Amino acid sequence: MTIYGTRPEAIKMAPLIAAIHEHPALEAVVAVTGQHREMLDQVNELFGIVPDHDLDLMTHGATLAAVTSRTLTATTDLLERTTPELVVVQGEGLHGRSGRVLPADPGGAPRGRSADR
Repeated sequence: MTIYGTRPEAIKMAPLIAAIHEHPALEAVVAVTGQHREMLDQVNELFGIVPDHDLDLMTHGATLAAVTSRTLTATTDLLERTTPELVVVQGEGLHGRSGRVLPADPGGAPRGRSADR
Protein backbone atom coordinates (compact mmCIF):
# COMPACT_ATOMS: atom_id res chain seq x y z
CA MET A 1 0.00 0.00 0.00
CA THR A 2 1.16 3.51 -0.76
CA ILE A 3 -0.05 6.48 1.29
CA TYR A 4 0.31 10.15 0.40
CA GLY A 5 -1.68 13.35 0.54
CA THR A 6 -0.16 16.28 -1.33
CA ARG A 7 0.69 17.17 -4.93
CA PRO A 8 4.47 16.87 -4.44
CA GLU A 9 4.02 13.51 -2.71
CA ALA A 10 1.84 12.25 -5.56
CA ILE A 11 4.48 13.25 -8.10
CA LYS A 12 7.14 11.36 -6.14
CA MET A 13 4.96 8.26 -5.68
CA ALA A 14 3.68 8.04 -9.27
CA PRO A 15 6.72 6.13 -10.65
CA LEU A 16 6.59 3.65 -7.76
CA ILE A 17 2.87 3.07 -8.22
CA ALA A 18 3.39 2.56 -11.96
CA ALA A 19 6.19 0.05 -11.31
CA ILE A 20 4.03 -1.88 -8.84
CA HIS A 21 1.18 -2.00 -11.38
CA GLU A 22 3.57 -3.44 -13.98
CA HIS A 23 4.90 -6.19 -11.70
CA PRO A 24 2.79 -9.35 -12.06
CA ALA A 25 3.35 -10.53 -8.48
CA LEU A 26 2.40 -7.23 -6.82
CA GLU A 27 -0.88 -5.46 -6.20
CA ALA A 28 -0.83 -1.67 -6.13
CA VAL A 29 -3.12 -0.35 -3.41
CA VAL A 30 -3.19 3.44 -3.20
CA ALA A 31 -4.47 5.45 -0.24
CA VAL A 32 -4.64 9.23 -0.21
CA THR A 33 -5.37 11.59 2.65
CA GLY A 34 -6.59 14.44 0.48
CA GLN A 35 -4.43 17.08 2.14
CA HIS A 36 -4.16 19.17 -1.03
CA ARG A 37 -7.43 18.03 -2.60
CA GLU A 38 -7.58 19.95 -5.88
CA MET A 39 -3.88 19.72 -6.70
CA LEU A 40 -3.72 16.08 -5.58
CA ASP A 41 -6.63 15.13 -7.82
CA GLN A 42 -5.01 16.90 -10.79
CA VAL A 43 -1.74 15.00 -10.37
CA ASN A 44 -3.47 11.66 -9.84
CA GLU A 45 -5.44 12.24 -13.03
CA LEU A 46 -2.29 13.25 -14.93
CA PHE A 47 -0.57 9.97 -13.98
CA GLY A 48 -3.72 7.84 -14.29
CA ILE A 49 -3.78 7.00 -10.57
CA VAL A 50 -7.15 6.07 -9.12
CA PRO A 51 -6.88 5.77 -5.34
CA ASP A 52 -8.34 2.65 -3.78
CA HIS A 53 -8.87 4.50 -0.50
CA ASP A 54 -9.54 8.23 -0.15
CA LEU A 55 -9.50 9.22 3.51
CA ASP A 56 -10.65 12.77 2.63
CA LEU A 57 -9.32 14.11 5.92
CA MET A 58 -9.27 17.84 5.35
CA THR A 59 -12.18 19.98 6.49
CA HIS A 60 -12.45 23.75 6.25
CA GLY A 61 -11.34 25.50 9.42
CA ALA A 62 -10.13 22.36 11.17
CA THR A 63 -7.48 22.84 13.84
CA LEU A 64 -4.13 21.08 13.68
CA ALA A 65 -5.20 18.94 16.65
CA ALA A 66 -8.43 17.90 14.91
CA VAL A 67 -6.67 17.02 11.65
CA THR A 68 -3.98 15.08 13.54
CA SER A 69 -6.61 13.11 15.42
CA ARG A 70 -8.58 12.35 12.25
CA THR A 71 -5.40 11.32 10.44
CA LEU A 72 -4.28 8.89 13.14
CA THR A 73 -7.75 7.39 13.52
CA ALA A 74 -8.45 7.03 9.79
CA THR A 75 -5.02 5.62 9.01
CA THR A 76 -5.25 3.12 11.87
CA ASP A 77 -8.71 2.00 10.73
CA LEU A 78 -7.53 1.63 7.13
CA LEU A 79 -4.48 -0.43 8.06
CA GLU A 80 -6.51 -2.67 10.36
CA ARG A 81 -9.14 -3.27 7.66
CA THR A 82 -6.71 -3.95 4.83
CA THR A 83 -3.68 -5.51 6.62
CA PRO A 84 -1.17 -4.73 3.84
CA GLU A 85 2.07 -6.69 3.59
CA LEU A 86 4.08 -3.51 3.01
CA VAL A 87 3.28 0.18 3.47
CA VAL A 88 5.20 2.95 1.71
CA VAL A 89 4.50 6.42 3.10
CA GLN A 90 5.55 9.62 1.36
CA GLY A 91 5.74 12.95 3.07
CA GLU A 92 7.25 15.07 5.77
CA GLY A 93 3.99 16.78 6.70
CA LEU A 94 1.32 15.71 9.14
CA HIS A 95 -0.10 12.87 7.08
CA GLY A 96 3.26 11.38 6.18
CA ARG A 97 4.47 11.50 9.75
CA SER A 98 1.23 10.00 11.04
CA GLY A 99 1.50 7.12 8.59
CA ARG A 100 4.98 6.33 9.88
CA VAL A 101 3.94 6.40 13.54
CA LEU A 102 1.39 3.62 13.22
CA PRO A 103 2.10 -0.07 12.86
CA ALA A 104 1.41 -1.28 9.32
CA ASP A 105 -0.77 -4.07 10.67
CA PRO A 106 -1.19 -6.10 13.83
CA GLY A 107 1.36 -8.62 12.49
CA GLY A 108 4.01 -5.91 12.08
CA ALA A 109 4.28 -5.65 8.29
CA PRO A 110 7.34 -3.72 7.14
CA ARG A 111 6.97 -0.09 6.23
CA GLY A 112 9.01 1.82 3.71
CA ARG A 113 9.51 5.53 3.45
CA SER A 114 10.13 7.49 0.29
CA ALA A 115 12.86 9.90 1.36
CA ASP A 116 12.71 13.57 0.48
CA ARG A 117 16.34 14.18 1.26
